[in-house]
Amino acid sequence: AGFFPGGGADLLVRCDRDNTTTTDSKFPLLVDSYNGRNTPLVYMEMTTTSSDETNTPQDVALESWRPDFPDYLQDLQSASVSEGCSCTTSLGDKQSVNGRKFDPNFVLHTSYLGAVVERTVKAERHPYHQHVYPFQLVQLNTDGRRDNTDSADDPEGYMQVGDWQDTFAGNALIRYQPQTFETKVMLHCHILKHEDLGMMAIEQVVKNDNDRLCTCGSVIRSNSDWPAWVIAVTVVLGALALFGSISFIVVKQRRRQRKEEGELPDVDETSP
Repeated sequence: AGFFPGGGADLLVRCDRDNTTTTDSKFPLLVDSYNGRNTPLVYMEMTTTSSDETNTPQDVALESWRPDFPDYLQDLQSASVSEGCSCTTSLGDKQSVNGRKFDPNFVLHTSYLGAVVERTVKAERHPYHQHVYPFQLVQLNTDGRRDNTDSADDPEGYMQVGDWQDTFAGNALIRYQPQTFETKVMLHCHILKHEDLGMMAIEQVVKNDNDRLCTCGSVIRSNSDWPAWVIAVTVVLGALALFGSISFIVVKQRRRQRKEEGELPDVDETSP
């Protein structure tokens, strides 16, 4: 099955060889299929010793079980997404998230405790990894699995709709519901080189203040908590004021020059 950088798996191993000969064997347990490399990651070494008796393992049916999920892992597939909490996160050029390199002073998205948060993740060539809160796969590409055979191929369907993950490679619609921690949530490409180049970002989970709304995009965090559009408008108005001041000085200087050259009558500029 597909196993991506930073992914996890639980393994159950059963030795099914007769204990009658002495052998040293090495079996690959996990294989990195990312980008089609099929590189063994974890091996199991097994040594058997000769014996007078044959010890043949018996087949035993495994009991089915279902875990009790905590509050933050409740099924969100049919849940209503909280207002403003559906955002897009794109990992695309090895150096940025949503076109921006990592900056500790910028928050990519914000949400609040109790909100049903939805993200459209575009990570066709990068394993998307999210800290603190696992996410549920709500929608995958066509055929119920990722269809990016280039780098996110999953021919055995390891990733399924409804699964809870913290790492995923490909395009997907994901949801999670922060329940406990008001905190920063780091997200990044789980290829270390890409992360180091800047493919990393911060989401912020805040306290629910009744009228709290989510935000999408890059929000500047500063001591005054001014949103980006306020700063942009301030910069534009400042530039216009500067341009107006320069224009006034230039016109006044030109008028004085023309007056000295006799092109304008001598009029007291201070008179009404």
